[in-house]
Amino acid sequence: MENPDDPLEGGLDIEAKPEGKKLKNAASLSGGEKALTGLAFIFAIQRTKPSALHVFDEIDAHLDPKNRKEVAKLVKRFSQEAQITIVTLHDSVMSAADKLFGVNMDENNISHIVSVNLEEVKGGEKAASHI
Repeated sequence: MENPDDPLEGGLDIEAKPEGKKLKNAASLSGGEKALTGLAFIFAIQRTKPSALHVFDEIDAHLDPKNRKEVAKLVKRFSQEAQITIVTLHDSVMSAADKLFGVNMDENNISHIVSVNLEEVKGGEKAASHI
């Protein structure tokens, strides 16, 4: 804690020990290590004080393929307890979703939203629809 005398006037000093490395201040971690540390912190809070909704924007952008798969598993597990919305460009994270939404633009520069229910795809039913 930056300001123990007045906790509401300071932030948190977070330290993490990435696999195979020494304990470091979060400011000196790589982008992927910061992302994993931040997610670990958020999901630790989720276990003690649950929230019904989480929205993440490209949390996997700085992760290597192995860690993207691990994050996808973690998100899938926590999605049983809360609604999780993620903006991502990576298939490995998308594969953990129940539903996908995409935006594409036609030749007239008009955007369209496309949705895919992955549960229906896995069941062999028609899944893509335009909203």
